[in-house]
Amino acid sequence: MHRRHLTRLSLCLVLALALGCGEEAQDEPAQPAPAAPEDVQPMPPSGFTVQWGTPGVPCQMKAGATVPVSIVATNAGDQIWRDLANSDKGRGAVRLGYRWWGPGPSKLPVIDHPVGRGELKGPVLPGGAATLTVEVVAPTAPGSYLLQLDLVEELITWFDDKGAAKVMVPVTVS
Repeated sequence: MHRRHLTRLSLCLVLALALGCGEEAQDEPAQPAPAAPEDVQPMPPSGFTVQWGTPGVPCQMKAGATVPVSIVATNAGDQIWRDLANSDKGRGAVRLGYRWWGPGPSKLPVIDHPVGRGELKGPVLPGGAATLTVEVVAPTAPGSYLLQLDLVEELITWFDDKGAAKVMVPVTVS
């Protein structure tokens, strides 16, 4: 009987400590959770607003070389950017991609959306920021190029196609 009383007392003590020793619980501000993967819907236009940091892009690359490129992206919209784990088998995940443009006013990129992607480490709430890194493969032909970094809502649309700010960096490939 004495042992049972101590066990209950211990349990009460643990609960009291976990609940703040009798203080009233403070409500945490509600944070919207990402949609369950099976409920992933395309973001509305208000979700495609991004503020870019300074990209870590070398001004020269060797032809065909693979170089890690990092950039900070701040979610300036009003939607949560889903990471890969909170997507529908990739669909709806926000990821960093790139493409290469020639130096002139071309309407088509030289290399359009290679498969390399930079991943979010978790969902990014509005106002939050994430550092993303993508393995960029330089064009095989030497010359002057523009490297465009862009976010993609995977298997849905590129942020640039929705009017988001662009990051274009001149790179000489030798």
